[in-house]
Amino acid sequence: MKDQLVFSILQFLEQERTNSVDEDARESLSIAQECITAALGVSLSSEEDASKLALPADTGLLQLFCLGLANAEQIAQTMAAQMAGGADEKVLPVRRLDKDEPTAAATPAAESAVFDDATDEAKFQQYVALLDKQGYFRGADVGSDERAKRLDK
Repeated sequence: MKDQLVFSILQFLEQERTNSVDEDARESLSIAQECITAALGVSLSSEEDASKLALPADTGLLQLFCLGLANAEQIAQTMAAQMAGGADEKVLPVRRLDKDEPTAAATPAAESAVFDDATDEAKFQQYVALLDKQGYFRGADVGSDERAKRLDK
């Protein structure tokens, strides 16, 4: 399980490195991959690791993380009940659709919606970072009204 997590982190870093427009960021991500590989002995270039540790093609670390966040409360309750010996080990977590909606069983469509929201947010944050790097927010500190006005444009 740990090696599978490490392999997924390496895949995530590779995806970020490939998609990055910043040369320094690409180099840093590559160095991070090398360090993780050296320290933990899991490699993206190993066919054996890839065959044993890769997640299914339609599943990525970011998607799993988003689902975990969406189900964190239910997972914690289920784990606590299991540790106390009072829960069925086959209980599946449910996803809270939003704070005002009742919980519903996680479905592929619901999982996809969580992933899409996280992907959109990640893309937006990358866009904001690029604007910041290009000086668009110069003089507008994080949390200031001026920055909020510029973000609303």
